Amino acid sequence: MTNMPSSAAKIVFVTRLSESKISSGLAYSAAAQQVQKKILEELIVQYGSDNVECISVRPAQAWPKGIFYFSEVKIGPILYTHAMNLPIFRGLFSFFVLFTLLLKNTRKIQIFYNAYLSDVFVVLLQKLLGIDTKSCIIIQDIRLDGQNFTFRARIHDYLAMRFAKYFDLCVPISQQIVNDFGLDKERCIIFKGGITDIGENLLPSLNSLERIAVFAGALEPYNGSLNLVNQWIQQGIEFPLHIFGKGSEEIAIRSLAGISECVFFHGFEPENEIIKWQKVALVNVCLRFGIGLNQKYFFPSKFFNIACAPGYVLVNNFFGIPEQVVNYLVVVDDNLSSLKSCLNELIEDYESTNGVRNDIRRKLIVEQFTWKSCVNAIASHLCKE
Repeated sequence: MTNMPSSAAKIVFVTRLSESKISSGLAYSAAAQQVQKKILEELIVQYGSDNVECISVRPAQAWPKGIFYFSEVKIGPILYTHAMNLPIFRGLFSFFVLFTLLLKNTRKIQIFYNAYLSDVFVVLLQKLLGIDTKSCIIIQDIRLDGQNFTFRARIHDYLAMRFAKYFDLCVPISQQIVNDFGLDKERCIIFKGGITDIGENLLPSLNSLERIAVFAGALEPYNGSLNLVNQWIQQGIEFPLHIFGKGSEEIAIRSLAGISECVFFHGFEPENEIIKWQKVALVNVCLRFGIGLNQKYFFPSKFFNIACAPGYVLVNNFFGIPEQVVNYLVVVDDNLSSLKSCLNELIEDYESTNGVRNDIRRKLIVEQFTWKSCVNAIASHLCKE
């Protein structure tokens, strides 16, 4: 266990974790769950369960699409707050519940995940009342640009981000967020993300890899899933491509897979099943396009996990690829026109070098992109005074 940076540095982590995918419905995000759980795990490992508390405001669609009322329940280290899940009022309810809980709390460091109006108003009120706490916000995504988000969601995130400057520390994924929202660069740590349990499960090396490619993720235009399948077929690539996931492009992909001998559609599968495929695949694919979202505000968190796999990682030149590892990736043109030639080159590289550069990439990811390093940097920054 790491020594606490200060004897007063007890931590509360405010999250949007859900104890049930069913109760959260369409508001449930597997990627967000993985990241928040990993942050909590690292906080507990580094600073001890006695020094860490977790409060979760469950993500959920508002009633009548979602559950009307959530009762308070504590599961392990996480306290899931009670909530009146009515449109508009649920934010106000969350504000009062959070403020009350944090007012009773003796924790000196408060870490918040993403920008929510209820959270930022709690921080503002604490500052106005002179409450002795240090606050940090980890900003992993902002719903501003693009048709993927409702008008209400865009207004909410815009307003919430305008108040982000009042946190003692901000941890955004890009410098552009710092610039666009007028954050104090002296009180910011840029951190794109880190590996979660999925990445750790992909780390063990295998003696040999299968000549297959795997794409796993939301089947949406911003992930390039349908374009990938179309190009795979049009370029006559005989390399088997396995697609996992669900989304708006699912029907089209399923149809194309039905007429192709080299594209295989699996649909939505449990994480442990997908890991089995990613672990043996010669190629894992991670694409990102600015279709329906702003790449400067959204980084594909799955990248860090995929980069832990033994095989090659094929990407397009999306915004924010860590410069430390870009030379150890297979980068395809944004229109995917070079897809076939990239695959041929990586096959040749594997036959001649056994994929040595993949080992270098994995080593760099493990050394530089972990949530352990992030939570330690947060605690050190907030306690240095």
